[in-house]
Amino acid sequence: MTSAAASGPRTASTNGNAEFGLLVFKRRASGQQGDRYTIGVWEGTYQRAICHDACIDRALATIREEMEKAGQPPVAPQRELHNSVSDTNT
Repeated sequence: MTSAAASGPRTASTNGNAEFGLLVFKRRASGQQGDRYTIGVWEGTYQRAICHDACIDRALATIREEMEKAGQPPVAPQRELHNSVSDTNT
């Protein structure tokens, strides 16, 4: 979305808390359509779009998903198990 000299979002602390810097752009839709929203979160000095031109329900759901991801520990890559020669003999 954009670059700025602001401090980025605070990552989860040791007690599981997280702080978010959100930018919300609301676009008035014409006719029967409801307003549309584009939302970004700060990552360092950049913003990452988490939803683009979405209805209010989708925009709020996207914020919820982003907050839930921040509360989870990072996923470690799975290691493949390989059978060794000694495994096949047992």
